[in-house]
Amino acid sequence: MDLEKFFECLLKGAVLIIVLIVGALALVPIALGFAIVSLVLFAKDSIRSFMDRPRPYAPTQYDLAGMAESIERQNRLADERRAKEFDKRREAHVRQRRIELESRLAGEKKQIETKEVKPQIEFIDIYKGFFYAKDLTDDQINMCKNNGYAELNINPFGAGKGPRVLIKPPDNQSLVHYYFCMILQKEAEKYGKEATIYPSVHPDVVIFDTGGIAFEVETGSHYKKKDLKEKFRRVKEDFSVYYILVTKWELKEKYKQYGNVITRSEIKETMAGLFNNSALNSDQK
Repeated sequence: MDLEKFFECLLKGAVLIIVLIVGALALVPIALGFAIVSLVLFAKDSIRSFMDRPRPYAPTQYDLAGMAESIERQNRLADERRAKEFDKRREAHVRQRRIELESRLAGEKKQIETKEVKPQIEFIDIYKGFFYAKDLTDDQINMCKNNGYAELNINPFGAGKGPRVLIKPPDNQSLVHYYFCMILQKEAEKYGKEATIYPSVHPDVVIFDTGGIAFEVETGSHYKKKDLKEKFRRVKEDFSVYYILVTKWELKEKYKQYGNVITRSEIKETMAGLFNNSALNSDQK
């Protein structure tokens, strides 16, 4: 009895499972059809929305011309505003500068009225290179010193001190060397002779007379026999008359082997002997 009930229940369960499977299979086409219909409807709505979207506006030629004119007008107005602002600032600046200038001029005028005006320094040729201090004012002396001049008071014709001079030699000459070159030039000018000072290559001073007269100024600072021998050989070839001026008496013995040597005390006598006679009367040794 129990076995029959068991098989009966088993049979009912199998029938139920078959019914459920058959039902499920019957629902698959319905679900698939529903999904297809939904997809078609969605696609249709999407296409309709795409077709009904607002189209971008394409401006015409007249629209573009109007836009360009509007932009140009706006730029022109902006330029006019900037120009007006600049003019205002410039006018304000000019007014301020005028006020400052009037104030400064008023102050200067007041100073001029209350203070003595200092006279201007008389012009001198600052490139001359040589001045006697007695011929200059204090302001001119200071001007020379501010422009590289140095002061010397060497006696050019003997021992001891001489007149104060302000001197600015070339870069390749010492103060003393250039000083005696200037003394020789000035002594020659007293006889109406033109004398030229050369910074290099040629003799230190050349007086342009018959055949030319050369002077070499020696301070003893660069005494090298080999160089001096070659130097005076060239001088002797170019000038039949030349003198060696030594700035110190004790140098005379060293230089006498190169030509006629004179000291500072013999400058005036030598110049007088050269130019007081019509012919040159000095023989080279």
